[in-house]
Amino acid sequence: YDQADDIPLPFGFESDEDIQSRDNLEIIVESPEPERYYEKIEYTKRTQQVNVKKLKYNIIEEFKRLQSNLTAKTTVAMNDNPVEFVQLCECLLLKNSLNLTEIPSAFYCMLFNCNEHKLYLQNTANCDNLLITNQPLLSTRQQ
Repeated sequence: YDQADDIPLPFGFESDEDIQSRDNLEIIVESPEPERYYEKIEYTKRTQQVNVKKLKYNIIEEFKRLQSNLTAKTTVAMNDNPVEFVQLCECLLLKNSLNLTEIPSAFYCMLFNCNEHKLYLQNTANCDNLLITNQPLLSTRQQ
């Protein structure tokens, strides 16, 4: 019901009692949006096929080589030497066994290798690299 007239309002209509007059309203004008600039990201237009079996093999062989080199330099047992994923990729890049566009595939293959060879992955403290080991590393929370 419209309280002023005590006449029922049709369905969907509302009373105008709560509406302020336009004279009392402040007009707010939003500032125009700043012009946006998007930097173009370069990418290869054609997809490149990756030989996953070969890449998996190259990764696990390079992992074993790096781990044995670390063992030769230290007195730590071979199973206790973590290998950095970035270092692994750098070595494969230098040997032309990997190119920059295949790094996501290398990570994918490393996950499979970890599963197949019972290896462990752990991120570094600032989350910018992964450590690959034969034994789980103690986290800072467990120490």
